[in-house]
Amino acid sequence: MMRHNRICNRIWVFPCAVISATALLLSGNLLTQSARANSIASVEPEPDSTAFPAFTFGGGPTPSFGVGPGSIGNGDGGLPVNLQTPGGLILQTPFYILPPNGIYGQQNNVDGSTTFYDTTLAFTGLVASSPALSFGGLDVQPLTNGTFAIFASNVGGGDGPLLLSGTLTNNEIAGVDGSSSAAEFSTTVTYTGGPIYAALIADHGTTTDNASFNLSLTGSSMGINGGSGYLNAFNADGQGLFNATGYVIPTPEPSSVVLFAFGLLGMGVAAVRRRRRAA
Repeated sequence: MMRHNRICNRIWVFPCAVISATALLLSGNLLTQSARANSIASVEPEPDSTAFPAFTFGGGPTPSFGVGPGSIGNGDGGLPVNLQTPGGLILQTPFYILPPNGIYGQQNNVDGSTTFYDTTLAFTGLVASSPALSFGGLDVQPLTNGTFAIFASNVGGGDGPLLLSGTLTNNEIAGVDGSSSAAEFSTTVTYTGGPIYAALIADHGTTTDNASFNLSLTGSSMGINGGSGYLNAFNADGQGLFNATGYVIPTPEPSSVVLFAFGLLGMGVAAVRRRRRAA
């Protein structure tokens, strides 16, 4: 009986996780625009190159979600954009960041936002915590808790000053089986340091929200390895969004994304009921 309850609990938990990641994955521009409106930082490769994947999954007997060479700055953040080369991420934040002495690769914009070129993203943790699950054509890989840090460009390469850091909890990768589209979703991100964090505090924003990474797999597709039970290893390009609420940047009204999520919720509940009857 105890084993049955544990199974039922997992069945209830994972449709909610799938809904979060799948809504992010399938709603396209609507969700991207909504997420951007309350993002305190967005990162993506600049310039982008399939030879320099930004994100990876794999490595060792227990695979993990991590960064590829496309997410590691090479020290060219101070050059004109057309002269910059992979890797490194461009970071956009709605805050006007004025750190002491400035930061290499930083551009303050007339709209009050700030752009950082050639930044470096680092993860710890985010290791596969159990075998992947499949729900109606969706592959879901649970991950352990972890941390992230984003560093400014540095002359000659290596990590420059810290821009933003935090912890990532309740993590999973989800994507349509056989496709090249996926997402990593962190239900809870708690910001802990950096000038972007300080600007969020100054604007009375929340320090706990969520983060997500839209993934476009290169040279492979989503699937579960029949031997290990984990997702197949992959490289991917994509964009990362770190969100927060309560600060002065306006947040749009709920859109059709909300309706889409409720539709998925209904499908998830129906699937759970079928599983429970079968059990």
